[in-house]
Amino acid sequence: MAVLAYDVLTIDEVRISDYMREQEVWVHFLHYDGSGPVRVESPVINRLLSRAYRLKLGRVLELSGVPAINPWTMIRNSDLKPRSKLLFQRANLPTPQSILLEESFFVWDGGSLTLNEPRLNQMLEAIDGFGYPIVIKPTRGSRGLSVLDFDNRRELVESLYTILAGHLSHPGDHVVPVAFYQNLQNAGTFVERREPHALDLRVPVARFRGCQARVLGCLARLGRDELQLAKNTALGAIPIGVEPTPEIRELCIRAAESVAAGAPAYVVGVDVLPAQPDINERQKVYRRVSYIVEAHRMVREQARKAEEVLRGLQQSGRSTESILRDPRVHREIEKMDALFQYFGELCRTYDVVEAVEEYLAHARLLVTEVNTRPDFGINTHNLATDLLPEAYLRALTSL
Repeated sequence: MAVLAYDVLTIDEVRISDYMREQEVWVHFLHYDGSGPVRVESPVINRLLSRAYRLKLGRVLELSGVPAINPWTMIRNSDLKPRSKLLFQRANLPTPQSILLEESFFVWDGGSLTLNEPRLNQMLEAIDGFGYPIVIKPTRGSRGLSVLDFDNRRELVESLYTILAGHLSHPGDHVVPVAFYQNLQNAGTFVERREPHALDLRVPVARFRGCQARVLGCLARLGRDELQLAKNTALGAIPIGVEPTPEIRELCIRAAESVAAGAPAYVVGVDVLPAQPDINERQKVYRRVSYIVEAHRMVREQARKAEEVLRGLQQSGRSTESILRDPRVHREIEKMDALFQYFGELCRTYDVVEAVEEYLAHARLLVTEVNTRPDFGINTHNLATDLLPEAYLRALTSL
């Protein structure tokens, strides 16, 4: 028996559940919202979307002696960017330069958000010493949200005062970026060197007890232009499956092992930023991508329909197992998979793959993150590898 822990059901959980059923493995579903007792004895697949809940459940399982994919120590090592950065550096892995400032630009004062005036100049001077251009990110992963970039001090200061003015005039409507103040998702100010890149890579890596870690595939997430800083598909990046080079394989395995803390089995996604300072090389990718945007739009719209059906069923109060087996969910997923097949077979898509491979051949590979709950049910499954559900089962049964 296996336990699948979740807080929000996604297409990933549908894929895992279907595979387990095909393999005649009985699955117990554990919905966890960060509270209440957890009574399980069988190994757990920790698929909580909330990083805070995932970390908390991992700790509960660790203290209870219940094995999990992924283990608490690995989740903890990957949870905070500064901690994982330190582990990357200890493993001599290439990663963007960064600094962590203990203070935040904004602080809460009497229920309102205001600039941290006493520390502002000190923080700005520290960033001046680090050097521009920079990217400021939340210390915890944000799926590409609240990531801001600045070419110089003037841009940063203007942004701070513009945000403050907007918040003061419309405090209920104006959103202050998470990266700029301390809360449950952010601690301090994480500043990273901005590395120019046209795409990034999501590389799933798995390890089973008694075996060496292995790369399962490689998904390239392509920006459309220079304005698209975060290359997350949820923010509009275009996904393409590519063959990982030996260098990419070796780098991603080392990255996964650097945060694994000796874990005998795991399933993670390693994010790699291929830096390319030559604007002409980046433009080659953008030009090719422009030809397939419309084809991918159809895929993305169908993926949204499948997610909406799944979301609607979760609000119905039905059991998890009946939701994951519902024919309406599977119909929409099958339509999405068919559109992905069409997308992947387009001649223009092959042109994009060729451009990406050429780009990667001359890029500087930098490790940015290890994700202990890699999304895989949509883009990765259809364009890079369909081995993730099998990997979860193999990792679980090897504990």
